[in-house]
Amino acid sequence: MHFYKEQPGDKVLKQQHSNGSLHLYTVLRDGIHANGWSRKKFFPNGSLEEEESFSNGLLIEKINFSEQGDIISHKIWNNRLREMVDKPAIIQLPKHNIVFGCASINYFLKNLPSISEFIQGDYHEELLIQSFINSSKLGEEETAWTLKGNQMNFTIFWDCNEVIYNWQCHCFTEELYMEAKKFLDSKEIL
Repeated sequence: MHFYKEQPGDKVLKQQHSNGSLHLYTVLRDGIHANGWSRKKFFPNGSLEEEESFSNGLLIEKINFSEQGDIISHKIWNNRLREMVDKPAIIQLPKHNIVFGCASINYFLKNLPSISEFIQGDYHEELLIQSFINSSKLGEEETAWTLKGNQMNFTIFWDCNEVIYNWQCHCFTEELYMEAKKFLDSKEIL
């Protein structure tokens, strides 16, 4: 349950069930629902049935509960549709194990042989140079070149308007991330 902190000047309205338990709790400020979780409705047994959150008098979020306390529905205000909609489910995505930085072409020419060995990739300097040259000819804002390894990939993002380029090493596990971070942090920045 979200708690609302009453402030001086708030008008608190309470209604009770026939058994004497709290049925409805509402906080008004300047004649409208106060901002935040300012309206709550309770079951006769005292458990929370519904709570609503407001912003400048507009209902922006509403949660309905079962008598056992489980969430039955959770709605939020959708400004584009101008109505309450089901709150989108939060999907837990896998953690991205990415080491990143930025460097000049000289850094890549010097360090990619050892980076390739570290990630167990097949590095060919002529392919890197060709990708670098092509990036300025394509007229695109940004292109990428990737060195694929057995358990990591190293990508350079060529930006045709820059001389320092972003890079990232995507590691397939968290343990590899820690190893790659230590290894790549040891490389001299040029």
